Amino acid sequence: MNLITGDSHSNNIIFNNSIHILCSGGSAKGLNNPNSISQYNNMLITNIKNNNYDNIFFLFDGVDIDFCFIHKYLENIDIDYKEFNLNVINNYLDFVINNFSDKSITILSVGLPCLDDNYFIKGILNAHINFLENQDINVLEEKLFKCQNLPNIYKRTEITLHFNESLKAYIDNLKNPNIKYLDVTGFTYDCNLKRIKNEFFTRIDHHNLNRNIHFTNIINEHLLRS
Repeated sequence: MNLITGDSHSNNIIFNNSIHILCSGGSAKGLNNPNSISQYNNMLITNIKNNNYDNIFFLFDGVDIDFCFIHKYLENIDIDYKEFNLNVINNYLDFVINNFSDKSITILSVGLPCLDDNYFIKGILNAHINFLENQDINVLEEKLFKCQNLPNIYKRTEITLHFNESLKAYIDNLKNPNIKYLDVTGFTYDCNLKRIKNEFFTRIDHHNLNRNIHFTNIINEHLLRS
């Protein structure tokens, strides 16, 4: 049996002999926080300890980039997104290494942003991450509307591409045969538009579960090679 776990972006991913554990609103960085509000980390540690999974797939990161970064940006618009990304990656990998280094782990790339600029604020406010981050939604709304330079779709795409590139590089540098990186989202990038392809650009929802249908063959082929 194979396990896939992650935030809500991990919904609708079906591949050979797999089950899914949803950690809705869970962040990659938060997995390494023993005092996290959700306690998804302890739930996953216990579940994986008590089950003999052949392969374990992680798909977090989306919450960190789509929402947690924006919370930090609202506090300091000069925040360095590269430093933010690397901090998330370090915590993400620390959690995996410290708890599952003897397991067959595959960490999936994060999806490109799907919200357009016109719907971005509403999309942020509608997301349940506000509750897990213990944010007062009224305060958050005021900050969002006051901010004159929210990252546009191109900047958000740039941030996400950097995250995936850095995540792959960090995992490669581990030289741990048990921990692998798998790009399942690169095919959605339009080099000419410098953002996600139109067919996957929902514009009003930060999810696009239609792209997840394409993950099946990518993951199954990965399993065959492993």
